[in-house]
Amino acid sequence: MKKLMVLAIAALPAAAMADVEIYGKMTGEIARNKTATATYPDNSAGQTAGSFGATTEIDSASGVNSHIGFRGNEALGNGLKAIWQLEQGIDFTDGGSGNTFATRDSFVGLASDDWGSVKLGRISTFQNSNMEYVDPWTYNGNTHVNGSNIFTRTDGRVDSAIRYDSPTLLGGLDFALLYGFSEPGNGQPKQNTFNFGVSYNWDAFTAAYSYLNYQNNNEAETSPALGQRFELMYSEGPLYLAAGYQQTRGYGGNLWPAANPGFDTLGNTNYKTREAELTASYSLGNFTPRLTYAYGWDVDANGSKQSDTGYKQWVVGTDYQISKRTMSYVSYGHVKYGQNVPFYSGSGTDSEYTLGVGVSHSF
Repeated sequence: MKKLMVLAIAALPAAAMADVEIYGKMTGEIARNKTATATYPDNSAGQTAGSFGATTEIDSASGVNSHIGFRGNEALGNGLKAIWQLEQGIDFTDGGSGNTFATRDSFVGLASDDWGSVKLGRISTFQNSNMEYVDPWTYNGNTHVNGSNIFTRTDGRVDSAIRYDSPTLLGGLDFALLYGFSEPGNGQPKQNTFNFGVSYNWDAFTAAYSYLNYQNNNEAETSPALGQRFELMYSEGPLYLAAGYQQTRGYGGNLWPAANPGFDTLGNTNYKTREAELTASYSLGNFTPRLTYAYGWDVDANGSKQSDTGYKQWVVGTDYQISKRTMSYVSYGHVKYGQNVPFYSGSGTDSEYTLGVGVSHSF
């Protein structure tokens, strides 16, 4: 059967294949992991609530890195072209039982050098596709902390979305508008996603801002959750520096990932968060050692500051470029939460960590 598929593809006219690109990345990582999202007791399965332990696992870092995609375009004349993309995350370490199509950016649209592009489908927010300068790490963003999974927790993709991207203006200005129609409610009133992002690049500097209006994590609340982020990046030769600042407001879904179950038990509470992050790296031959530090201030709940509810995170590691498309890496991340961050285990004294070693190949 596989031979027949290969022969069928090979028999397609060259013109039909000329505008189709197959691309992706495969990452394999062995990790020693102690995080709430990976090893927390599962109360729904009858496990006893308590401190979460550590596990060792091999995964494909599919939350961020392992994926395969197909994309192409067709010239329509007068500088206009049709564009399309079908992309999906892949997990090749467990038999691929959960792999499905179009889990990542997948769309069809029109593009022009004069007025930009319009896309329809499942599409990234601006901070997910055009920012994250503070998070160049390779890791599994679903469960691991050897990367900036807390600071980038509101980044993602929007179903049933339309997005407009401008052409580059004024020598370096780009902006995008996204709207998601009829976002799934899960019992909550519909709160469609709106996102505006803008960036400006000059020489070695890039500055970017994103405003995100999205669905709240509360059945009774009709107002949306909100997020704003600003990032600044400098890249010149071997030196790379990035800084970010973020504010969010919502009813639980905007909080630190490990604390969400505990915070949600407080009921109809409007939470506000503030946090900042710094990342620096310097390439030395094939090695690129890197350091990230993130700080989350105490959470504000219904207008009242909650003491000792912030977090501190640091990640240290290095990449090693084996070839143009293959690199290996080692990284260690640690998160310490404030004493009053509620866990099922009772307090924030249960810190999180991940030690990961992996290899990644792009194609």
